[in-house]
Formats: sequence, structure tokens, C-alpha cells
Amino acid sequence: MSRELEDFEIRSKVRALLVKYWFDTADLSIGVHHGNVTVFGSLQESSNLGAGEGKKSSSEITSYEMDGLGDMKEIKTTKTTKTIEKENIMDSISKRLFLVETEISELSGVRSVNFEFHNYIQKGKNWVRT
Repeated sequence: MSRELEDFEIRSKVRALLVKYWFDTADLSIGVHHGNVTVFGSLQESSNLGAGEGKKSSSEITSYEMDGLGDMKEIKTTKTTKTIEKENIMDSISKRLFLVETEISELSGVRSVNFEFHNYIQKGKNWVRT
């Protein structure tokens, strides 16, 4: 059985999770009191979003489409890993916040998670910029 994390340990892990999912933590405050986590402030995406740490390998994507004569035509597209990573990372803010919230909730000692952003509001499962 693992021990419950202290509030300061939870705060550190929450900050790391936000960075992992490409959120800038400069304008966010993270409060933790007896395992109740509140993240509040102005939510911004990291300026390094999709930077790719210099990786520039490429990958070829093959797709097929029908030409005007009814024949299948092969189309090859080359994308760099950097481009592919950026496209994957650029998934919606809602999806990334859901993942952050889920991972925070799974931390030992966390009792609740609450987001209070000045520039986003939650509508159903989605986060909308205000």
C-alpha cells in the first residue's frame, strides 16, 4: 500500500502534469489543501508547443483516392516528425485538460480537483475561451 502524498508533493506533480500537456504555468496558481486541488488563473498554451526538441525525421504517409476515370490513384505525403508531433499535441484544450484532471485525480492523496480559469469556462465536457 502506497502512502498518501503530502500537499506540497501533489502541487509539484500537478505543475509537472500541466507542463507535460503543454500548458504554461506562469500565470497559474496551484492550491492544495488536505488533498483538494485547485488550479486557477489564466490558462495559456506553452510557447514551446510542438517545438519537437529538434527532431526532424520524416515519415511518408500513403493514401489513395479515386481519379476521374474511376481508377485508384496512390498519393504519398511526407511530413516531418516535428509536424506530426505538433498536430498530435494540438488536440483540443478540452481533451488535454480532461487528461490532466484524470491524472491529478489518480494521484495518491487527492480528494478533489477544481479548475478556475479567468479566460476559459467549462460548458459540459468542453472548455470554451471567454
